[in-house]
Amino acid sequence: MSVREEFYQNEQKGVWQGRFHDLHPEPDKFLIRKLATIDELAHLSPKKRRSVLRELWLAKKESILLEQKNVSKKETVYIKIVIQAWLDTLKAKGASNRTIKEYARSMNYYLDAVGNHDIHGFHQTYEIRVLQHLSQKITDATVAKHIHCINRFWSWAKKKKYVDDEIILEPPIVTETPPRPFTKDDLLILEKEIRRLGHKNALRTIVLMRETGMRAGEVWAMRLKWLIKDNAGDLWIHIQDDQKLINEYGDKYRVKGRHEGFVPCSDALMEFIAKDERNPDEVWWLDRGNGIQHWTRHDAFSRYFGRLCNKLGLEGHKPLHSIRAYVITELLGVDQSIDTVRDLARHSKFDTTLLYRNALNNKIAQKKKRAVNFLPKFNDEP
Repeated sequence: MSVREEFYQNEQKGVWQGRFHDLHPEPDKFLIRKLATIDELAHLSPKKRRSVLRELWLAKKESILLEQKNVSKKETVYIKIVIQAWLDTLKAKGASNRTIKEYARSMNYYLDAVGNHDIHGFHQTYEIRVLQHLSQKITDATVAKHIHCINRFWSWAKKKKYVDDEIILEPPIVTETPPRPFTKDDLLILEKEIRRLGHKNALRTIVLMRETGMRAGEVWAMRLKWLIKDNAGDLWIHIQDDQKLINEYGDKYRVKGRHEGFVPCSDALMEFIAKDERNPDEVWWLDRGNGIQHWTRHDAFSRYFGRLCNKLGLEGHKPLHSIRAYVITELLGVDQSIDTVRDLARHSKFDTTLLYRNALNNKIAQKKKRAVNFLPKFNDEP
């Protein structure tokens, strides 16, 4: 079978598609399945592209064979093969590399705990073995996240009729804790050190985040062209997807929760922008001065602030998220409506914003506790 017969480019759909002649139930017909988008492989040389497409074609053929149940149910079908078929299906449906990596990690934990067993041989003791294995390594909240991913696999396996019975692992009960925001004093300490270091892009980071409450990923991805002036002369930030920006997972940048939108710039931020000296070649909010991002990897961006906060004794925080948490908590503290704060924060769920109100209540409780200690002291003796 020639390469041309195995896969071809569908320009109308923007994808590479595979032909599978021997898998269709009717003679002289073939199945067609997506292998990858044209954009995903555009950067490869023709020779390398053919090699990658051949590998994708073979993997897809194996997945189709499994889905068609050509392997008799009475024969052993190892779960690892089915897991790979699931991950291939996710990729074919356009799941991000990061999502696939996270699902693969969860299933690797599962395999570490119970081994590569027959897909039909799930035993009830496996649930406790998986939970015990996970609990040795990570927090209950992260355990619950991995159990959710494992349950997604079993749901897919039942839908595809690899198993007859529904398999659901019970995650640990997790009480959501409110985010831990920085205080104003914390931010002043952080800013003072950054100014001492003369780190222009670190300063741009904390000023932008404390004045808008933007997510760290949005600040990292922000281009200067996101700044838009309205008819009144006020600046807004148009937070948006960026198909040209590739993260460390190989995925195109997308706004979290798909919540593209406009964020207003405060007067203080507009003043900062007006005074911020930039070279004409700059493209990014966090630019080296020559059109190149200061931090080309988002994880390196986060680690820088993590190390800086540890150095300053601001430990126990997720540094960049704690700035966002500070903004949201402060807005709730000045009696802004929860709906307004939710819109500014662009939370998908109302309950997420309520978590920050809990953080505000904790902050108020600490202030009350400190206040009563200023009361006059009395001697217990008569």
